[in-house]
Amino acid sequence: MRFLKAIAIALPMGLVSAFALADDHSPASLDDVVKMLKAQQEEIEALKAELAETKAEEESAGGFSNINTPQSPDSVGAQRSRWSPIGGKTLGSGSDWAERTSLGGYGELHYNNLNGEDGAGNLERTDFHRLVLFIGHEFNDWVRFASEIEIEHSHICADCNGDVVLELAWLEMDINSNHHFRAGQDILPIGLLNLTHEPTTFYGVERNHVEAEVIPSTWTEAGAGFWGSIAPGLNYNLFVHTALVTDTTNMRVRSARQKVANANDQDLAILGRLLYNAIPGLEVAFTFDYQADYTGTADNIDASAWLTEAHIDYQHSSGFAMRALYARWDFGSDNGFDPGGLDADKVEGWYVEPSYKTALTGFIPGEIGVFFRYSEWDERGTGGPMADHEMINVGANWWPTENVVFKIDGQWEKASANTRGTQDGFNLGLGFQF
Repeated sequence: MRFLKAIAIALPMGLVSAFALADDHSPASLDDVVKMLKAQQEEIEALKAELAETKAEEESAGGFSNINTPQSPDSVGAQRSRWSPIGGKTLGSGSDWAERTSLGGYGELHYNNLNGEDGAGNLERTDFHRLVLFIGHEFNDWVRFASEIEIEHSHICADCNGDVVLELAWLEMDINSNHHFRAGQDILPIGLLNLTHEPTTFYGVERNHVEAEVIPSTWTEAGAGFWGSIAPGLNYNLFVHTALVTDTTNMRVRSARQKVANANDQDLAILGRLLYNAIPGLEVAFTFDYQADYTGTADNIDASAWLTEAHIDYQHSSGFAMRALYARWDFGSDNGFDPGGLDADKVEGWYVEPSYKTALTGFIPGEIGVFFRYSEWDERGTGGPMADHEMINVGANWWPTENVVFKIDGQWEKASANTRGTQDGFNLGLGFQF
């Protein structure tokens, strides 16, 4: 829009200036007109370059959100957000309310056919796992709002796991083109799936266990802080947010999320992240999260914890891609409580995932991708011991069009203790986003 305005202003000015070159009432020569139009074209090209540079700076900045642009799982280091957090699609800039408001969403349907060890954990299930709708609004050119509401497992009833979740609702203000302030409820920028978990953006029907159990995705907190760009391709996040409240008899990280739902007795936590994506196709990130009191403030335990996470996400123009991630919690002890007694003073996990994607030819439209994933992670089942898990996943995604995907994968799992039934089998899924 700004570029069109620049042309609308520059072109008439150029014509007027060309005629002004003539002496009094004599017309300008053709050479004069050509020279002036050439000068105006150079100015227009300069404006285009300036706008492109500004857009590149905005898209390179790291964010604190999971509202994402349509992308396939190999679009590594590209825009992660539908609004400004890491660039991508922006809200309308017109004065009309509708032009400044955007709608979107995504959903996924799963079928799991898994056999557990000795029959424990057998699963044959069809589940519309989630439908997510989001809305954002731009109040002006430097203050905006975004929200996301998730419906899980189709409906809520006494005998089902359905839920309605407010996943994020935040306000954001631009300090300048490189630095921004955000406050509200949001998803923490840790790992790969926390920020980018639309079904079209990753391989496999289910989200990987390392990020689901250890980080744990999807992790929402209330907080405030800053994000932006330190230098081209080097981005940061720095936030203060509400913390976990961990059950000291279980120490399962995933169960410690309060989801900002009448969350009681939470202490504060501090998150910092550095992300590098200056090389096309590459994203490298390091994140830490410090929990001042991971058991909450209602007890007599005042123990801190550290989460460290690092990942690399690379895609080559040939279609080959590689993801690798490592995450680790270190839990402290206090006042007679020692998580080491539950084998939970250190909880960690990692995975590596090579993949290859190519366009289809002939009568089948779209693209197909195949992947292999090897994972190891610590997981505690309800009432069970902490167990070391290993899993191999092999499968394929088919994108008939960019924002629609069909998936299949097989899984083979082993564990040192049968906390929930180690599961082998296959999964089918479909997903979409808009």
